[in-house]
Amino acid sequence: MISVTGLVARPLTITLKDLERLPHTSLTVRVVDPDGRHRVHFFTGVALRDLLALAKPQTAGGVDNSTRGFVTVSGVNGDSAIVSLPEIEPNFNGKQVLVAYLIDARLLQSQGMAELVVPEDATRGRFITGITRILLSETAP
Repeated sequence: MISVTGLVARPLTITLKDLERLPHTSLTVRVVDPDGRHRVHFFTGVALRDLLALAKPQTAGGVDNSTRGFVTVSGVNGDSAIVSLPEIEPNFNGKQVLVAYLIDARLLQSQGMAELVVPEDATRGRFITGITRILLSETAP
């Protein structure tokens, strides 16, 4: 399960079945796999922004104009990554960052049920496998 907490009005606990029922999107991304080889993969999942919207963010500027908001995505192995809200908000960069549950049309084989997929990153450093928590925060004014 994935918990969505922090500066939200409606904290969530998401299961794989919940992810599968939500509107999904797909991305084709060229990444460096753990074996060091470059490959193209087809990821399917829920946009991070859509998951946050379900939890009703309470950041300064609201859901579309927060310049100080960010999420910390943590995985089962202790890895974490930060995604700023301006990266995923349409009024700013509008990236399609995914909480992916399928890779190449198959359920993830790694630990956990979902992986953070950040397109356009030059490395796989923010691809967090086995997501357990999405924590919404903001910097001080």
